[in-house]
Amino acid sequence: MPLLYLHGLSTGDFVPALGQFLGTSNGLSAPVITKLTEQWTAEQRAFAARDLSGVDYVYLWADGIVRHEALHDRVEVEDLHHSGCRGSRVKLRAA
Repeated sequence: MPLLYLHGLSTGDFVPALGQFLGTSNGLSAPVITKLTEQWTAEQRAFAARDLSGVDYVYLWADGIVRHEALHDRVEVEDLHHSGCRGSRVKLRAA
């Protein structure tokens, strides 16, 4: 739902917008949306303020140009969540 705010929907617009997906009897009134937004804001602030001094993080930025039509049969994506990492590894096999 936060994505709807980014597209310019106000609190009152959520009920008809979400009614298309969730039905009209789901209890998502404007006050409920406001309460959820306040809760998410508090969670985001707590997340942003958490102490990271005892945690080591590794950051990796990768950029490139991919010709999708040439790689569709040579790309393999491996999920790394099982090993404690957050992310995926992408492997390209030689042609």
